[in-house]
Order: sequence, then C-alpha cells, then structure tokens
Amino acid sequence: MKFKFKFQKILEAKERMEDAKKNEFAKKIQEIEAIKESVLLLDQEKEELKIKYQRELETGMDINSAKRMNSYFKIMDDKKTYYLKLIEIKNNELEIIKNEYLSLMKDRKSFENLKEKDFNEFREQEKIEEAKTIDELVSFKATKK
Repeated sequence: MKFKFKFQKILEAKERMEDAKKNEFAKKIQEIEAIKESVLLLDQEKEELKIKYQRELETGMDINSAKRMNSYFKIMDDKKTYYLKLIEIKNNELEIIKNEYLSLMKDRKSFENLKEKDFNEFREQEKIEEAKTIDELVSFKATKK
C-alpha cells in the first residue's frame, strides 16, 4: 500500500505561494538597493558640483549662474528627499511582504507537520497489518499440522 497525503495539493499550493512571496521579497530588496544607489550617485554629483561651484565663486561668477546653480542644488535636495521617502515606503512594503512570507511559511510548516503525522500513522497501520498477516500465516501453518 502506498502513502497518499490527502492535503498534498494544498501543501504544493502553499509551497508555490511561499516561493512567489520569497521572489517578491527579493525583488523589493533589489528595488530598494537601486534607489539607494541613486541617492549615492546624486550625493556624489552634488559634491562634485559644489566643488566646481566653489571654484567658480572664487574666480568670479555672474549672479545668474549663481542663481541657476543654487536652483539646481535645491532640485537635487528635493530629489534626494523624494528618494528617501520612496525608500521608506518601499521598506514598509518590504515589511508587509516579510510578514506575509512568514505567515505562508507557518502555513506550509503546519501542513508538512500534518503530513509527517499522517505518514507516521500510515507506517504504524502498516506494521499492524504486517503483524496481523504474519499471525494469520503462523496460525494457518499451525492448523495445517
């Protein structure tokens, strides 16, 4: 007799859902890392421009160029603020995905435990059946003599 877990399809569906959530989690981490990289590049660009701006101020810069440069710095600051808020939002989304993933892991584990319990009961039942068969064979041989 072969063991067949009555909830096998549900267990497989839980495993697929867990894998999908794990992939979603990894994708969200990549998104956050890409945004962090953008912030880093923005900071580097701003630092380079500040150095250039400082040199031009020392050598003489017209007022319109200085205003444009200050406006550009303001835009860069706004962009950085946007990126930081976006990172915060993505981290919140990541936390939600993480909690969903942990919940799916618990569900899958409970079904795996149930499967293991059912399998152990199946093995016990097989042992009982085997002992019963052996007893029948022994008693059949004993009655033949």
